[in-house]
Amino acid sequence: MKQLLFLSAALLLALGVNAQLAPNGNSGSSTTAYTNGAPNDPIYIWCSDILSTTQGSLTVTPPSGVGPFTFDWYYHNQSNASWTSYTTQVGATSTISGLVSDGYRVEIRDAGNAIVACYVAWVWNLNTEVTASNSRTGCDQANLSSTVNTTGSFSYYNPPPAESLITPSTQIQVCFSATHTWVSDLAFYLVGPPSCGSPTILLSPNPGAIGQGSVCNSGDNVNNLCFTTSPAGNLDVCSPAPATLSGTYSTYGPSSTAINWSPLYGCNAAAGGWSVQIYDCISADVGALTNSGITFSNLTSVCGSPTSISYNSGSINSAINDNSCSAGTASIFQVPPDNTLTTPITLTATTTLQWTANPATAISNATSLNGTVFGVPPGSTDFIQTATTIFGTANCTADDTTTFSYALPVVDAGLDQTACSGASVTLSGSGATSYTWDNGVTNGVSFNPVSTQTYTVTGTDAAGCQGTDQVDVNVGTNPVVDAGANQAICQGQSITLSGSGANSYAWDNSVTDGVSFFPAGTQTYTVTGSDAAGCQGTDQVTVTVNGLPNVDAGQDQTTCGGSVILSGSGATNYVWDNGVTDGVSFTPASTQTYTVTGTDGNGCQNTDQVTITVGALLSVDAGQNQSVCQGQSVTLTATGASGYVWDNSVTQGVSFTPASTQTYTVTVSDAVGCSATDQVTVTVNSIPNVNAGANQAICPGGSVILSGSGATNYSWDNGVTNGVSFNPAGTQTYTVTGTDANGCTNTDQVLVTVNALPNVSAGQDQSVCAGTTVTLTGSGAVSYVWNLSVVNGIPFTPGATQIYTVVGTDANGCQNADQVTVTVNPPPTIGAGADQTICVGTPVTLSGTGGVSYIWSNGVNNGVAFNPGLGTQTYTVTGTDANGCTNTDQVTVTVLTVPVADINSTDPLSGYPGLVVTFTNGSTNATGFVWDYDNGDTDITDDVNQNGGSTFNSPGTYTVTLTASNGVCDDVDQLIVIVIPFEPLIIHVPNVFTPDADGLNDTFQIDTENAESMSVIIINRWGEFIEELDEITDVWDGTSKGKEMNEGVYFFKYSIGAKDGTTTTGQGFVELIRGK
Repeated sequence: MKQLLFLSAALLLALGVNAQLAPNGNSGSSTTAYTNGAPNDPIYIWCSDILSTTQGSLTVTPPSGVGPFTFDWYYHNQSNASWTSYTTQVGATSTISGLVSDGYRVEIRDAGNAIVACYVAWVWNLNTEVTASNSRTGCDQANLSSTVNTTGSFSYYNPPPAESLITPSTQIQVCFSATHTWVSDLAFYLVGPPSCGSPTILLSPNPGAIGQGSVCNSGDNVNNLCFTTSPAGNLDVCSPAPATLSGTYSTYGPSSTAINWSPLYGCNAAAGGWSVQIYDCISADVGALTNSGITFSNLTSVCGSPTSISYNSGSINSAINDNSCSAGTASIFQVPPDNTLTTPITLTATTTLQWTANPATAISNATSLNGTVFGVPPGSTDFIQTATTIFGTANCTADDTTTFSYALPVVDAGLDQTACSGASVTLSGSGATSYTWDNGVTNGVSFNPVSTQTYTVTGTDAAGCQGTDQVDVNVGTNPVVDAGANQAICQGQSITLSGSGANSYAWDNSVTDGVSFFPAGTQTYTVTGSDAAGCQGTDQVTVTVNGLPNVDAGQDQTTCGGSVILSGSGATNYVWDNGVTDGVSFTPASTQTYTVTGTDGNGCQNTDQVTITVGALLSVDAGQNQSVCQGQSVTLTATGASGYVWDNSVTQGVSFTPASTQTYTVTVSDAVGCSATDQVTVTVNSIPNVNAGANQAICPGGSVILSGSGATNYSWDNGVTNGVSFNPAGTQTYTVTGTDANGCTNTDQVLVTVNALPNVSAGQDQSVCAGTTVTLTGSGAVSYVWNLSVVNGIPFTPGATQIYTVVGTDANGCQNADQVTVTVNPPPTIGAGADQTICVGTPVTLSGTGGVSYIWSNGVNNGVAFNPGLGTQTYTVTGTDANGCTNTDQVTVTVLTVPVADINSTDPLSGYPGLVVTFTNGSTNATGFVWDYDNGDTDITDDVNQNGGSTFNSPGTYTVTLTASNGVCDDVDQLIVIVIPFEPLIIHVPNVFTPDADGLNDTFQIDTENAESMSVIIINRWGEFIEELDEITDVWDGTSKGKEMNEGVYFFKYSIGAKDGTTTTGQGFVELIRGK
């Protein structure tokens, strides 16, 4: 987590006048009114009717000097109240365009890089954007609405200083005050502004990072601890200790390492973004920064900037992040600009509004955002809202137009109508929203006109606008129509209806005049006749449809060779087909359907049918009588017919179990109801009373004999033979099946119990140390006998691991055995570990092996670290294993002196890529050394007098580490090497030159910064080679091989090598113009 601390700064800047800095295409201007006494600067104003437009444009001309000139442009950075680089151009003049509202500063340098002039101007894009709309409120009236957005508020600031550059001769001092426990876990840094690449200066490292330990000073608080470029004392945090950190220092650590300030050279001390940072490298302590100050003096002034700058936080209380020992986690405290530079000075323009109309129309509230209009003529009228914004000499206007259009409705009363006397008509207007008729007519509602009349409608649309139209209604007389005489028919007959007395006829119920149809039932029909004028008359005729009689031929009948009688009903008289006479019996020869026709009193007829089914004689056989044993099943199957039905719930062909002797009857019938029967007797014999004998009990391995009784012969399950002995494997129930003389069977069971062997236990296996006695005791039986001369329950001393067997006998006389193992354990092999060699202060942990618990001599605890003194000591451990057996072992610990790593260098520790640095080794108490240069290179040596060294080819910060070792323990020391990146390649390509020997723009040259090499080829429009430039300083004077080239456009291609090793290629066109 990062925390911000705002420090105060007092800065002054003197700038030149702006006589040579001019706006391009501006709409007006004003002047600043700085509050800190700085000379005022111009404010140039541009107008636009698009709110987001940025059209600010400035051109600067050098007041004197020899070109080409370099123009360094800066913009005002509000976030840190400083000037931030915007662009750099080279030429006789310089123009920057598309500028947002802000402050801009330009530095002009001549061909010798000397400052010619510095100018400041503020750009204000005073944009106003207007939108207009209308909403109709009546036929000829509307509300006008608009929105007006403007950048009419502009803030500028007291100008920050120009560049105050840090050089090797600049004096710098950074001071800290803080409350904190255990000051030895702190490290102090100065961090430069982002505009300079945020270089980090190590002022004092955490002692743990240089081999002294992070807990070497338990003193509290930091009291005005300062670091300076001037010669001062050396800060050794660990000596004296405990102590508060205070005083002024230029070196740090036990080796008096000088603070490296060189990464700040070239940085702008007046730039915003200076920070201090504090690392807290151990946990469980707290602290806060209470004051910090940064002072620069002997700065190099640019454009009158101050040569001395001071920052101070005043009294603060900003927490220091605990246990944060890296740049990403440690507390960083950012330096703010002075509040006189951060307080905005705000200007507000005045905006007025004006509505106008074309064609002219009166507008209410014409100078407001929203207006009202009445009496607008039909057609289209444009209403324009114009916003005028004024500040200084700028008068900015913007407008927008909204169009109000309408027309009166075109109302249509409809076509003229003709109506007969008494008929209704409906009049409906169209072309509007609502309608009003004269003569009491309602729009869309039918009425009966008395006589011919003209009707007028007035239509009103949704906006209230009106129009009128007329329609004529003519009224005529009606004809006398005759539908004809009433008629009667039978159901299903057709009829024809014809009208008279008019010219055309229309019948209801879908009847067509003069066309026959079939009426469904009695119905009255209405005819409407129309004469030549379209008037109508009506008449009616009734058609009676008599229903057909409901003739019934009677129920269908079945006969098995006998006679039948057929009689019809539902009519007056009946006629049968197939020679049958109604109500007279007859004998049918075969199955037959008979039809009767009946006639009622109206002469209407209907028919019906009846079916006589003639069946045949049947026979059936129930089968032979049967005899079964009780509980057995039988199956009864009849023959000779089909569709058999048995009594007593028997199913044809399905087995069943009869309860006793029984006679069963079967019945068959055919489809017409004819039937026949037969019987069969089933005799049920009883089963024998079989006895399997009494239950028996034996021991495992004993034999038994099972014998059945109550029948003639016997069969046992489980492989037993009746009356023959066998050996059962375990307790079992045995079943015998006995068969009598009738072949009937029955069963019985007997239980043979096999008593289990006793569950004899010899006890748990035992483990003892050699020479220890044991006692073996059996259980689970009544008496016990052990092998190997062991007596049950009597102690003895085993000589070695052995398995012992016991035999136990229970109350049933059954015996069983068990075994127990007695393990005789040897003493454990205890290990004290390998002998150790360590450095003084290194904790040692002694851990025994081979057992489960250990006791050490000399007060050492197993597995617990302790710090032995210098010299050699022997330690004895007594170990006990899991069996409780013990043994001992010894280990020797040798303690050596700690090595001290020391790295130094007399070479510069910062520079450009390719920087070569040699390092010296001042380490002590070490026999081996490893150099790590943090660039992929390493060196390993055992010679303390062998120097280290490496080449640093890439930009970045390198931590060079020397590790010193005595073969047992290490120590490290570090130095920081900073490689500054090459400045970026900058290319300026002109597009025109005038070789007319007037001393201005006479040659074509590609200007570069930070270039190492350049190659340019120039060809004409026909692709012919003209000239080649091989050096950075080469120019083309407009000639080729001593001959002047013609005016025109020439093509060029270039390849430019930068100092950082990269190559940039490009191409373009340049125009040659001769002024002669």
